[in-house]
Amino acid sequence: YNMSSGLYDDEVSALMELGTDQMIFGHNGGFTFQRGDSYTTHEIKGVDRNILTGARVLDMCRDKNGNVWTAVSGKGFGRITPGRNIHWLSPVGNFKTGNYTSVVVDSRGTLWGGAGNKLFNLDKDTAAEVQIKGKVPYIRRLFSFEQRGDYIYIAAIRGIYAVNIQNLEIKS
Repeated sequence: YNMSSGLYDDEVSALMELGTDQMIFGHNGGFTFQRGDSYTTHEIKGVDRNILTGARVLDMCRDKNGNVWTAVSGKGFGRITPGRNIHWLSPVGNFKTGNYTSVVVDSRGTLWGGAGNKLFNLDKDTAAEVQIKGKVPYIRRLFSFEQRGDYIYIAAIRGIYAVNIQNLEIKS
């Protein structure tokens, strides 16, 4: 599948299943919603599509309500409702911009986002920075596993880090 099939762009940087025979694909500069053999595209507004990393969809996850959460480099964290409406979250505090890289839902249903070397709790409208005890590395990707419910994991340039979601301590 590519642009000639109906995708927003040939390159797909993230994907998520939405339901039976439904997918969402993330690209540099936009999204493609697929339902059966039908494709609908959505451009991410306010970014230059010609800049390679201007608004690349790097990660997506789905919460228990069916919302898809996304990390878009250079743009921010977003929430896509089951009705396909896209809402961009406002950062809380002095964090203005960064390389938004990952989103994950932990074992308790809490949404986390990673940008640069910062972790955020995400809710319907905002991204609030979480103060971690210890040095947070540059976040490539966040992971959560049912069997290790008290932790989220950071894949980083120099290894894997575990953040205890109870006491917010990090260890490598």
